[in-house]
Amino acid sequence: MEIGLISKTTVTAEALFELAAAAFSMWREHGLEEPWMKRSLEEFKEAIASSEIVVATDTDSMALLGMHCLRLNTKKKRAYGTYLAVSPKVQRLGIASQMMAYETEWLRKAGITHLLGNTAADAFWAVEWHRKNGYKRIGYKRADANNVDSYVYRKQLAAWSLYSIGAFCLCRYYYTRLLNALR
Repeated sequence: MEIGLISKTTVTAEALFELAAAAFSMWREHGLEEPWMKRSLEEFKEAIASSEIVVATDTDSMALLGMHCLRLNTKKKRAYGTYLAVSPKVQRLGIASQMMAYETEWLRKAGITHLLGNTAADAFWAVEWHRKNGYKRIGYKRADANNVDSYVYRKQLAAWSLYSIGAFCLCRYYYTRLLNALR
């Protein structure tokens, strides 16, 4: 398996779109439906246009195994991850975790201090993956359009910050949950 930036491969946006659709079919099996799952190919291309994309490919067949889109904000020294997807054929083999290890090193070298992401609260497999890969739950939000509850996560890439303290993250999480309940 080879992991790297999409710019160094021949992977197309169409292949990314197909991978995302296949990977997120598991969400539908668990009754989770989000608006981003209904995007057309053109809407998908527009959504990932300003992203750096990390892909995992099979070394022999060059088949696309996984992807993760990252929007970098070098001014604020943070990145935001979207569309973390692994082919259903190779799920549970550690591909997403290996991509995360590659991303962590690459982002540190780029001067990024933390990585943000979110996932539906009911996507228990994604919630567990974030926890296992060093993310701390720092927030909670409810999408007004579809009433989906999501957890907001932060992974610290720099040596230390206030977010390194578990109690701070827990307080911040309950604060955002309270704010959302009051809406």
